[in-house]
Amino acid sequence: MFGAFTSKLLELLHGIDHLVDGVTGHRGGAQMRIEQLHYLTAVDDHGTLRRAGEQLPLSQSALLEALSKLERELGTRLLDRDRSGTRISEEGRHLLPHVQQVLDAVARLRLSAQGLAATGG
Repeated sequence: MFGAFTSKLLELLHGIDHLVDGVTGHRGGAQMRIEQLHYLTAVDDHGTLRRAGEQLPLSQSALLEALSKLERELGTRLLDRDRSGTRISEEGRHLLPHVQQVLDAVARLRLSAQGLAATGG
């Protein structure tokens, strides 16, 4: 039982690594954090950085700092900033399906781990 779970866990982790590599464009050394990916989807969901920060709740400056670090990691602009607010950029929208794949894989990993904990294995 434990061997099968370990194999499944390693398979999920490998899948997450592969997805992250696809988003970052390089192998290994990714410094991005899962919450940064959640933040990006929150900006898309809520329309602006300000509204996303209100819902998280997170200060606008902390949210902007986290997403700016993600922009540097990915080497692309994720946000458009102007007088009317900060919104997800076209490049950010292009990456959203990949970001969602990573978040979905992390959710599956957590569910698998919870299942193991519930069975005592």
